[in-house]
Amino acid sequence: MRLAWLILGCATIGCSSPRGTGAPPDMATPTPPDAMPIRIIETNVSIAAGTERYVCQWTTVPQDIYIVKIVAVSPTVVHHSVLSIETNVHPDGSGPCDSFSSSWQTVFASGVNSPELDLPNNVAFKISAGQQIVLDLHLLNATQAPIDDVVAVDVLAASDTSQLQLANATWAGNVMFTIPSSMQVDGTCTLAQDASLFAIYPHMHATGAHMTVSLAGSVNKIVWDQDFDPNEQEFGSWAPIPLKQGDQLKVTCGYSPAGIGKSFGNTSTEEMCFAVSYFTPPIAPAGGTSVCFY
Repeated sequence: MRLAWLILGCATIGCSSPRGTGAPPDMATPTPPDAMPIRIIETNVSIAAGTERYVCQWTTVPQDIYIVKIVAVSPTVVHHSVLSIETNVHPDGSGPCDSFSSSWQTVFASGVNSPELDLPNNVAFKISAGQQIVLDLHLLNATQAPIDDVVAVDVLAASDTSQLQLANATWAGNVMFTIPSSMQVDGTCTLAQDASLFAIYPHMHATGAHMTVSLAGSVNKIVWDQDFDPNEQEFGSWAPIPLKQGDQLKVTCGYSPAGIGKSFGNTSTEEMCFAVSYFTPPIAPAGGTSVCFY
């Protein structure tokens, strides 16, 4: 399905809530005040009872978009969603896909019941005219009935872009692990340049219990230290923290005893250990991908 580009306010297009039901997301008071609400991507999803799968929607953007606020419009059947810029040529439309591609440059990630993300003042994600965006969805239907629903991403786009500094996201954590008897997995991201960290999205799977994210180097502090709930995938944001080249972002994932012996993987019966981390200015991707495991 090829989607029409929606340059319409949420009040006009009838935006859903971030959780798929209830009140619309809080897009009524744009910050900055001249920002325009846009639904940048939308897709219909169907999934059989008791199954899970990955599906993607690709859409080409016709004009420059500077995003200052972003929210995933996701029913609870979406275990997590990732919005990226597609760097390979792909037809617009929807279809099966993998959980990750080296051709994707991550813009935003969220999970079950995640809130919206407000970027700091004068900071924005940029999607350029003619670029293609891809919405990668991990669908998980734990019910006994098939589910059909709509998934989308709504944003506020700045009209005045003259003072904006750009931002991006990277995946910090660990992809080479089997959970040991200590029930702890560690990962480190070493910055290849100066940048400021302003938000993280912790992500694990069913046996994930706790995540700690700390900074080491020119700044030494814990920025996240909370229990993980796969049904309430919160994330944190704060005033940008300036970091220097060589500083490290350390991710520690704790699991329940049921996780012992599980390895990294993309399904709900396997595990993950990620802190999707948001930086300004954009940090250079490792090997052209949106990961930082070095």
